[in-house]
Amino acid sequence: MTTPHPVILHPKVPITKLSGKYEARCHHCDWGLAGTIRAYLDEQAKYHRHMHRTGQAPTWEGTTQ
Repeated sequence: MTTPHPVILHPKVPITKLSGKYEARCHHCDWGLAGTIRAYLDEQAKYHRHMHRTGQAPTWEGTTQ
């Protein structure tokens, strides 16, 4: 099976706290999300990591692993 984008086995999408809200930011592409409910961001980041693991999310040029 071929994938449209590079597969990243261990994608980095950390969630940080910023003055009363949380922010999730991907290290491999332009994806990011901010909000006040940590559990929601956890679920969205988990899904985004899955998309990189399966090669369904775009990456910046030269980004792997």
